[in-house]
Amino acid sequence: MRAPAGEDAADGEVLRAAVRAGAVDLTARPSGPPGDAVVAAWLVLESAAASCGTRRAPAETASEFTARVLTEHAVDARALADLRSRYHRARFAGQATDADAAAARAALARIEETLA
Repeated sequence: MRAPAGEDAADGEVLRAAVRAGAVDLTARPSGPPGDAVVAAWLVLESAAASCGTRRAPAETASEFTARVLTEHAVDARALADLRSRYHRARFAGQATDADAAAARAALARIEETLA
């Protein structure tokens, strides 16, 4: 269930600020394996969502968490799905490229834009 409009705006701003701060942190990191960058981008999303009350439950899958984030926040669904997909490949298949890392950062940027 979505919160009243005033609460949505406040949560959206908190989420946007947390995504922005996390994205800045990601750009400042030294280069490393692209899979690490993709996972770090996902963790920025998780942390940002937690900052406004949408914490990922210990047994919740990334897909379940993504569905909940979409239900509780006005987030770009395509960007969120793209980030989730790249996270799955990096985390569970060990298949991530530099292009995946760049796309994960871009997905975070699109998520931030939609929250503005």
